[in-house]
Amino acid sequence: MKKVLFLMMGFAMLGMMSCTSCKHEQPVFNGYDVESVMAADQQVMADLCSDSVYFYECQAHYLYNLDSVGENNQVVWVRDIFQMKDTCYQIFHFADSAEIGNLITYFNSLRIPYEYTIDTNEVDYTATFVVNDYWLEDQNMNMRGVEVSLDSAYAILMAADCIKPHSNFVVMRQPLTAPPFPIHPYYIFGSMIDCMAIDSHTGDFVDNF
Repeated sequence: MKKVLFLMMGFAMLGMMSCTSCKHEQPVFNGYDVESVMAADQQVMADLCSDSVYFYECQAHYLYNLDSVGENNQVVWVRDIFQMKDTCYQIFHFADSAEIGNLITYFNSLRIPYEYTIDTNEVDYTATFVVNDYWLEDQNMNMRGVEVSLDSAYAILMAADCIKPHSNFVVMRQPLTAPPFPIHPYYIFGSMIDCMAIDSHTGDFVDNF
């Protein structure tokens, strides 16, 4: 009888240890699906501002520079930018806690009043920044015309026979250029001095933007 009791206690202890180890397992961050993030942020802004909000930009950082990797490159940081009348809303998503200090430094460098909140869960952080100012040089993005996802545009860029930008940055925007103005957003990969753009409707490279 004692042997049976000891066996039962042993199994119970194993079960408790197993459950305890499960509780300490942390969710793994596998990068952002940018379209899902954009859709969620657009819904947040629609709930807040109804239909009178403009969606100006989606910025993102990849884990690695575009000229150093191939297909496997996670998006690790996203910033969506909206405008409601004279108020600019910026929503940041990131998993690295070091970004909190970077953001606060950026906020504190501004000379105009602002508000921000930083929320977290088991996987990442969301910072919402609100300032009474205008975001310039963009049109309100025509999201209904988007036929090419960011992942598809990235694959097009990687497959192209060209030198890739030495940068981990991409921005989706519909810039104010010389007429005729773009009628669909562009994915612009790289920095201002070293970048390549792909039309989000056609998937073609864009020369003038």
